[in-house]
Amino acid sequence: TNLMSAKYFKSADALGIQRKGAHTDAGAMTILLQDHSPGFRAPGLQVLSTTDKWMDVPVIPNAFVINIGDMMMRWTNDTFLSSMHQVVNVNMDHDRHSVMFFSNPNPDLVIECL
Repeated sequence: TNLMSAKYFKSADALGIQRKGAHTDAGAMTILLQDHSPGFRAPGLQVLSTTDKWMDVPVIPNAFVINIGDMMMRWTNDTFLSSMHQVVNVNMDHDRHSVMFFSNPNPDLVIECL
């Protein structure tokens, strides 16, 4: 379990270029707080849909984004699927901040399908 902060610097160049490549989270669950400064609604986080299309995750003030990780997917025998996601460059007039909390069980816990 750990807490991480990411800062994506403002840029009008290279729109659509990946800032954090496509991946799933290895752990159980990730709780993400996106920047919701006044007037700031820049997407950047995208999730891969079941039809293999990248969809923007909206920035909603005072809301969290919850990603199911690979460990939770295994734990639930694929009842809940891990979320393939990425961060892409968007045209922003100021830096973007995100805070992520990666939640994992105790390291000595045996993970078996429920």
